[in-house]
Amino acid sequence: MKKSVMAAMLAAVAFGASAATEVVDGVTWSYNISDGKSTVTGVSPCVGDLIIPPVLGGCPVTDMRLSSAKYNKEITSLVIPNGVTRIYDNSFY
Repeated sequence: MKKSVMAAMLAAVAFGASAATEVVDGVTWSYNISDGKSTVTGVSPCVGDLIIPPVLGGCPVTDMRLSSAKYNKEITSLVIPNGVTRIYDNSFY
């Protein structure tokens, strides 16, 4: 798995993009990396008890922009790591 994450990161750098995905405990997290920090942008499946990983793509998770959680009534609990300093508007609308 680490090789596929590294390959995705290298490809993103080569093409000027920073979007990636990573599977942690059976959950697929979408994220962007900028300035050595990860911003969570999506989660699948977006149901049940979710634990946001403190690190994605080798970078600390500091921001959340979870548009996939909008209007979602299937999330029963959410654990946010201590390093998150910003949760964007409408992440949990």
